[in-house]
Amino acid sequence: MREHTPAGASAPAGLLSDPTVQVHLSLQCNLRCEHCYSTSGPARRERMSRRGLQHRLERLRWEGYTVASFSGGEPLLHPELPEILADARALGYRITLITNGTLLEARRIETLARFACSIGVSVEGAAERHDALRGRAGRLEKVAQGLARLREASVPFAISHCFTRASIQDLPWLAGFAVDQGAHALQLHPLTMVGRAAYACDALRLRPADLDRVALIAALLDVRYPTLGFQVDLAQRSALVAIERRAAPGQARAGADRLAGLANPVVLDAEGALWPLAYGMHDAQRLAPASFELWDPSIELQKAEATPRLRRLIAATCRSVRRDARTGTFDWYGRLVQQSHRLGAACASEPGRHADHATGPDPSASTEAADSSSVWDRSRMLASTWGSRPQRSMKASPAAVTKSSQTASRSAPIAGPPASR
Repeated sequence: MREHTPAGASAPAGLLSDPTVQVHLSLQCNLRCEHCYSTSGPARRERMSRRGLQHRLERLRWEGYTVASFSGGEPLLHPELPEILADARALGYRITLITNGTLLEARRIETLARFACSIGVSVEGAAERHDALRGRAGRLEKVAQGLARLREASVPFAISHCFTRASIQDLPWLAGFAVDQGAHALQLHPLTMVGRAAYACDALRLRPADLDRVALIAALLDVRYPTLGFQVDLAQRSALVAIERRAAPGQARAGADRLAGLANPVVLDAEGALWPLAYGMHDAQRLAPASFELWDPSIELQKAEATPRLRRLIAATCRSVRRDARTGTFDWYGRLVQQSHRLGAACASEPGRHADHATGPDPSASTEAADSSSVWDRSRMLASTWGSRPQRSMKASPAAVTKSSQTASRSAPIAGPPASR
């Protein structure tokens, strides 16, 4: 089965093989879903500007990232989306985008056809369940209409499903729906209890046995639907060895001096702050605040301080999984987020303790789990003596862009966990 799992020697400590930037363009959304990983909705207006995003993507391209995965909120609502996607393409990124599927009109699809390798369309189960989580009747029918337009425009798309305890029974229906609609893949991502989901979806919370069920059902569906790709955002216990090996100090590897060798994926939130590995991390894990300048030469200082902090988080998460006898299949992203908050809370209550010597939740060293803004204050002072942004362009050549667009295949996976809309 084509699972989305960690474990190859070529992949950093995480679940993605291609170095990916997850871009959360905005918190504005035309829907207000109960299980949203953030608190997106119609009343939210936070969003990144084209210029601010372009500078960040330029630096992150230099740092080794090759995929830009756009989500939200609802990314199709961003007024500068065509220009933003054009900028990302000019920098040499392979582009994917995740949408709730209700705004797939002709003019937007034309933009997606020009720039995106694949579109992820969120479907939360059969009609009754999907519409209930979306908060409006008729939403799945609206999505189906949008999928028909994508097919007509020959835009490759996948069905993206955030599974919950209740929706597991809909997985066979979802696979059939994906095939009937012409999707090239079905992505299954577990509900993460962050954002609105943390207080609105307790009854849908997943148990360890639920994850094992999903892995088994996906394997069976993979046999039943051999032409449909399956991307399952779960890891097996056997993957811990490879994850720990990659995160161990002293492991030299190609590209380790760049940010992509440390954290894959990275997350740009709607305010422009940079986070490692998953959305919803504790503040102590923030790589850079919203006010940062990615072309500061002192980003090297930030990476140096982030490295041991992330290694401790990964090691503590692996220990947590090993201690849990119930765990066979696990949500790597979700466990990282949970552990980051345990470490952050322990650090705040006992700042003198080190993660490697703690019992229970693993507190990290206060000097390495300190708020990143203090690091960037020092970074700015250092940058003022080193000079300003280098005067060089990171844009890919026209030939490189053309080659990238020609080699993008229909089977291109969705990059990273989908937004739980």
